[in-house]
Amino acid sequence: MTKMKWCGSLIVSLVVLSGCSSVKLGGLMAEEKYSIAHPKDVAAKVGRYGKEILDGLAIEGKFNNPNISPSPCGSEYNAKRVPGRNLDHETWWVGHSPYSEALITYVEVPSAAVIGEALTRLKAALEGAGWRTVEFGTGSATSQAVLRIAAPEEGYGAVLQGITTVPGSPRIGVNVSSPCLRHPEAE
Repeated sequence: MTKMKWCGSLIVSLVVLSGCSSVKLGGLMAEEKYSIAHPKDVAAKVGRYGKEILDGLAIEGKFNNPNISPSPCGSEYNAKRVPGRNLDHETWWVGHSPYSEALITYVEVPSAAVIGEALTRLKAALEGAGWRTVEFGTGSATSQAVLRIAAPEEGYGAVLQGITTVPGSPRIGVNVSSPCLRHPEAE
């Protein structure tokens, strides 16, 4: 058995949300061995999960400033360079391995009251598609609505959080992330 770990952070305006979840599945630590996957493929998968989330929210709107990008992760992220160039600003080239990919975005909602309802609908839709809820709360006067959910594929997951304290429309912050992976061309 292995230990699955996915982490992510979401920066929206002046609000910084952080999420990191680990699930103990056995004795082997995730940092000891990484699966190999090309960042282009991982970015496409993260994007598909993001679309599944947007569809499951079932609200009028789109992701604002969606950004799928790689970043170094794990305990070995130091100076292991990956050969290549960032042609045409494609987001799947990474300069380090291991790496993870994340979609960091938000969707505006008409009112703060819609946030809890949208996350409840999303939770039901994703669970019906094989996702597993890690944390869920529709919010109250003292806390924000949050949904932390693990995708069907091991290591992938998402954190969604209601944001009502920034200027502009209320919104749901979205962070979809991959597990730490090793680039196939890494030395």
